Amino acid sequence: MCGQPVYRLGWHVDLWDEGINRNATWHAACVAAWNFWSAPSDQVRLLKRLQGRRCGETGNRLSRTAEVDHRVPLFLVWQERRDEPWPDLLGYWGVANLQVINREAHVVKCAAEASYRAQLAPS
Repeated sequence: MCGQPVYRLGWHVDLWDEGINRNATWHAACVAAWNFWSAPSDQVRLLKRLQGRRCGETGNRLSRTAEVDHRVPLFLVWQERRDEPWPDLLGYWGVANLQVINREAHVVKCAAEASYRAQLAPS
C-alpha cells in the first residue's frame, strides 16, 4: 500500500540483512491500517462516546442514521498535504480524523465537497 519494500515478517526495515521479502507485497502494518481504514464504521461506538453522542458537524444529538465521516476529506489530504511525511499522512485515516455526523449534515458536507472538487477539475 505504501509502496516501500517489504522485508522479513512484513517489516518496513531490513533488521536481519536478508533483503526484500519476495513473497509479500504489503507490510504487516499496512494490512492492519487498511483493515481499519476500509471499515471506519466499525469505530462508530467509540466515536459516539468520544463525541458525547453529539454530531461532529452541527453539535445536535446524533440520530440513528448517523454516519462516520472524515473531518479532513481524504481528497484534500492527497491534493494539499501530499508532501507530508508518510506517518503524518497515515493519521488522516485514523480515529483523530474521524467523526460521527448526522445523515443530513453528511449529505450537505458531501455536496459542498463535490462542488469544491468540480471547481478544481480541469474543463
